[in-house]
Amino acid sequence: MAYLPCAVGNHPFPGKSGTLYPAVSYLGDMHRWKLRLCPRHATIVEELLEPCEITDTSPPLAEQDSFPCLTCGGPTLADDRHMLFATSYFPKQERRDYWAMIHNSCPTPPLLQEPTEDGPPEPVGTLRVPPGPTG
Repeated sequence: MAYLPCAVGNHPFPGKSGTLYPAVSYLGDMHRWKLRLCPRHATIVEELLEPCEITDTSPPLAEQDSFPCLTCGGPTLADDRHMLFATSYFPKQERRDYWAMIHNSCPTPPLLQEPTEDGPPEPVGTLRVPPGPTG
């Protein structure tokens, strides 16, 4: 049994936790936080962010024409300035880095939101994973 609960749903869980460090940038302001995730929620978050992973073989961002919104999947516009950066440390995996655009009018996906004073965000089921960047 983990000593600290999962950041999604605030439930205890057996086994090792995964850690995600999301950061949201909006018009130059950066806000960062830490999420400790149970294995089930770590897998859901990993699937959500997989199309946004930055790897050695990722094409340069400047060469890509458009990026889907991480929250709704629609194409982002040149004036959208809401971005998510994240680094994950999940059990038995190497560090992974992610970058995604979010429409100015869309919220950060619920599973990636910072827990508030009222507690962690409630699980909302599996989110639709948007297609990867096109270019």
